[in-house]
Amino acid sequence: MTDPGSLRTGEVTWLDLTSTDPQRSEAFYAELFGWRFESGPIDGYRIATRDGLVLAGLVAAEPGDPLDAWTVYLRADDLVRTYRTATDLGGTPYAAPTAIGDHAAGSVLADPTGAVFALLRPGTFRGLGEVGLPGYPAWFELHSTDATTSIRFHERVFGLETDAVADEPGFRYSTMRDAEGETVFGVVDLEGLVPAGTGSSWAVYFGSADVEADVARAIDLGGRAVLEPVDTPHGRVATLVDPCGAAFNLMRVDE
Repeated sequence: MTDPGSLRTGEVTWLDLTSTDPQRSEAFYAELFGWRFESGPIDGYRIATRDGLVLAGLVAAEPGDPLDAWTVYLRADDLVRTYRTATDLGGTPYAAPTAIGDHAAGSVLADPTGAVFALLRPGTFRGLGEVGLPGYPAWFELHSTDATTSIRFHERVFGLETDAVADEPGFRYSTMRDAEGETVFGVVDLEGLVPAGTGSSWAVYFGSADVEADVARAIDLGGRAVLEPVDTPHGRVATLVDPCGAAFNLMRVDE
């Protein structure tokens, strides 16, 4: 579990879902994880909560952009400087830094390999209320077609350091840690493992006390299993797609 007040630059401090059918998405995650939804600081933006803690956002996809996907937000206390550094180092800008009153400020861009992410400078809105419990965000990974480039980018933009966890054919994995030694997310090297033209992306994991049961429940609710439950070096996981097409993962965690 992570205390949100301890989150530092470069750590995942928020996530939200862009949906082509927000009502359907809201119903799915409410049933699967026991989330409640309430109005957020922007008209049309919904906030998912559980046990009174904020966990994720939900927003309708823009017309003409039928993409259902989860987006991670990396904390950037000096938002403008971080944004400029990221673009100077080859990041692609999609939305310039914008303040939402005194709630927060953010921007959207992609790393040099095409993985889209957002930056968030917290204000009165502090971001994630808790992680690492069943039904809560639990882990985050950058799945990169050029892991060396992605790692170097995040090291230089956020001052993170890298630990190589595995370097074997078919499984090359690293973790990124902040200046205080806290692991903040993982990096999966997709080079040679995916078809040409596959893009880099972020993967979100939600905690599950019983992965098999939650996979079955997700399917009953209209989701689809992409990867059935399997044991990995990081625990038992599964990959699913929600009824609107957004991919997400389950990870076994203790209650």
